[in-house]
Order: sequence, then structure tokens, then C-alpha cells
Amino acid sequence: MERNYKLFKELSDELHKFLQDLAGFFADSLVGHKLIVDSIQSENERMRFISGDSEVFTDEFQDTCIFSHDDIFGYKRFIENN
Repeated sequence: MERNYKLFKELSDELHKFLQDLAGFFADSLVGHKLIVDSIQSENERMRFISGDSEVFTDEFQDTCIFSHDDIFGYKRFIENN
């Protein structure tokens, strides 16, 4: 069996790049998840402050609410922060 070290090096480099990209995607997803969770918790705390002790703003109820990606990542958030 003839060994082809050049091909082995190319495949090794390709695998290394793939694993680096995969690690990058994983890190991006962790950061994105943290951003979403922090944004939702911040909004929930703001609504609890406004409503006082209303049952509407319990964790259980707010877990059933729908949120918009525009509220977290979109134009509205940019305008509010600038």
C-alpha cells in the first residue's frame, strides 16, 4: 500500500477547518441564546415592575407569551438604545 502524505495533509487541513467552523457556530449559538434570554428576562422584569403583583406577569404566564425577533434584534431595539 502506497502512502500519499500530501493527500493526508490536505484531508487533515480540511478536517481542521471544518472543526474550527463548527466550534465557531457553537460559540455563536451560545452568545445568541444568552442575548435572547437576557432580553426576555429584562422585559419580564420591566413588565413586573409596571404591573406590580398582577398574576398576568408571573414566570409561568410569561413563558407562554410569544416574542418577536424584531423586539430583540430589530430596528425597535436599535432606536430605543440610541
